[in-house]
Amino acid sequence: MNIIAIMGPHGVYYKDEPIKELERALQSLGFSNYLAAK
Repeated sequence: MNIIAIMGPHGVYYKDEPIKELERALQSLGFSNYLAAK
């Protein structure tokens, strides 16, 4: 299980989903920085 922390303009979001799906979501939203920890 991967715990994802997204540093966004409205705070930090934690998601539990595959990294590839996260990268696609971030790219579509214009995010360039994120932290991923197992």
